[in-house]
Amino acid sequence: MKLSVDKKEFLRMAAIAGKAVPGSATLRILANEKMDFILGNTSSEVVVTGQATVEVPGNVEIAVADMFEIARKMPSGEFTLEKTGPKLTITAGKIRFALVTVDSAIVGPQMTITEGQTLTVDGAAFHAGVMRTVFAAGSDEGRPIFTGILFDAGEHGLNMVGTNTHHMAIARVMSEKLAESKVIVPHKVAASVAALTDIEKPMMITWDKGKVSFKQEGFTLTAMVISGAFPDYSKVIPVDNPITAYVERESLVDALERVKILMRKEVSKTTGLQFASGSLTLSAESADVGDACEEIEAEVDQEFLIHVNVGYLLAMLKVCDPRKIRMDMKTALTPAKITAVGDDDFTYVLTPVRTAATPATKSA
Repeated sequence: MKLSVDKKEFLRMAAIAGKAVPGSATLRILANEKMDFILGNTSSEVVVTGQATVEVPGNVEIAVADMFEIARKMPSGEFTLEKTGPKLTITAGKIRFALVTVDSAIVGPQMTITEGQTLTVDGAAFHAGVMRTVFAAGSDEGRPIFTGILFDAGEHGLNMVGTNTHHMAIARVMSEKLAESKVIVPHKVAASVAALTDIEKPMMITWDKGKVSFKQEGFTLTAMVISGAFPDYSKVIPVDNPITAYVERESLVDALERVKILMRKEVSKTTGLQFASGSLTLSAESADVGDACEEIEAEVDQEFLIHVNVGYLLAMLKVCDPRKIRMDMKTALTPAKITAVGDDDFTYVLTPVRTAATPATKSA
């Protein structure tokens, strides 16, 4: 194998590959008409395609950390990679490195999907769907189902769902009717793909029972999916919450950021939301720091008190960008439904926190 590649192009490919599959020990370089980087581990694999001048087609596998570090230190312009026996020679002018290669019979990608459900999604819609759900996924590896993002295709279109059982986010990514199929994608994989996504280009998603593949111009990322049955999220969405409040998103974010200051040392990051006619008062208390409260405007016509996790509510507000949100509530201990005014493609469900100040369980 022998090829020449520009430093900027090599580092562009390295950045994509490293972001998609962090922690890989070795890099496979496959040279034909173009150059492919292949990084993988036991659960995922990425193929990044780039431009290079290939003199002799072939392949090589080397330690990824050494190769990337050498590339970063190379001067601007092209450098040459040439496999000579058991080593890969890297040259640029009077600079020469000879790296020991990995003895491997593996040539191309190892994770492939031959058949399964395939969808082509608008890049911007895909990116928004992941960002609007990945924050709600859990991190407890003891409950793996809740560490993933559900991709749910059916007559409703394509929904993405993330939940840790304390809060849940649902984003509709496509509205066209689709064949029924579901897959649970590890949230770190979904986040990696979103970070790589060009929102102006379509994203092709293919999955079968064991793997999922995301393909966009320049890269393909394939990963193992999470096995198991995701709960029926439609049954979690409240349908009969009679108390409705409208709040300006920016005002609520600013107020939450301020009251959150008192909770840095608190295990439970909880704030009270006291609704009254025309207003919402946020309150927080810390035995070590003190207490705080702030009143903002709200469109609501009855009194109601609910306590919520500040971090959860803030995370949702930061990925949802309408001018105003709608909160539908029932009791101080039953889930609240939050939607973006003017945006029918996003739904958020937040379970309240029980505190000593929580009123008896009844409709306000």
